[in-house]
Amino acid sequence: MKVSNVIKYLLSAALAGVLLYFSFKGVQWKEFWTELEHCNWEFVLLEMLAAVFAVVFRSLRWRCLIKPFDPDMKALTTFNCVNIGYLANFAFPRIGEVVRCGFLSRRSKASHPGESDKVISFDKAVGTVLLSRTWDILSVFILIALLLAFRWKQFGTFFTHSMLEPLQKKLDISLGWIALAVLAAGTIFCVAVHHFRERNRFCGKIHGFIKGIGQGFISFLHMKGKFRFLLYTVLMWLTYWTMSMCVIWAVPQATALGWPDALFVCLVGSVAWMVPVPGGFGAYHFLVALALSNVYGLSWDSGMLCATLNHESQAVMMVIAGIISYIVEITRKNRI
Repeated sequence: MKVSNVIKYLLSAALAGVLLYFSFKGVQWKEFWTELEHCNWEFVLLEMLAAVFAVVFRSLRWRCLIKPFDPDMKALTTFNCVNIGYLANFAFPRIGEVVRCGFLSRRSKASHPGESDKVISFDKAVGTVLLSRTWDILSVFILIALLLAFRWKQFGTFFTHSMLEPLQKKLDISLGWIALAVLAAGTIFCVAVHHFRERNRFCGKIHGFIKGIGQGFISFLHMKGKFRFLLYTVLMWLTYWTMSMCVIWAVPQATALGWPDALFVCLVGSVAWMVPVPGGFGAYHFLVALALSNVYGLSWDSGMLCATLNHESQAVMMVIAGIISYIVEITRKNRI
């Protein structure tokens, strides 16, 4: 490994440790264990089962992007590769995408010796993963917009009361001027990113990220089997939503929450998984517990319990499925 990669991993692990420390710092352990003992564990098991279906739908959606390059690619192969990628992310953040693309490309070459026209190269596999991630980000934006549109009284009011109004009082200016300042700052930032995209690495990454989202949407318009791709995307997010609801049902102190609230927790968790820490540790716990305590008034112990059950149940399934998929892929000679 390069020294820079080692440093990045150490910093990432340190960040996870810091977030875990602050997440559990305020936990009253006696109350935490008491609530844990009264959990409805059948819903936790149901959430773990749903996590498997989420991977199935994700792998089937990924297969839609792969089939134009390798028409014979089997669903089992993409399923195993996704699981192996998740397993790798627990060791090194963001390396899972590279690992699963490597496994997929190698399997494709082994299945089509001498048939280069049917082989998906590593670069092409990476391109399909980037396109898939683009649609994940678009999905998050769409779901957040829908949540705010239908539950503005709850989530929008929290945003204005907790952030905008305190800022208005501190600066002693109207909300209109704050909105105008934010719009102006956003415009200046976008112009600067576009202007310095080739001279500044940070601006180049931001520009590439925004451009990738646009290209992902355009690629979808020209994609064959758009309905199937969209169906798997909807099923995948419905499964994630159900997983969050299962955890709410599992914790007695949170059972007053409903499906819209579970969607909010799901979206917060999705953002937390994007934080570059091994396996989402720390970031997921902190952000989900913070959202549950601030928005719904749950105690920090109850919020942390929900976050811990949700994250650890997914983590256990990812590790188990990843190990099984890895064994299957390195032992079988031909795709089935």
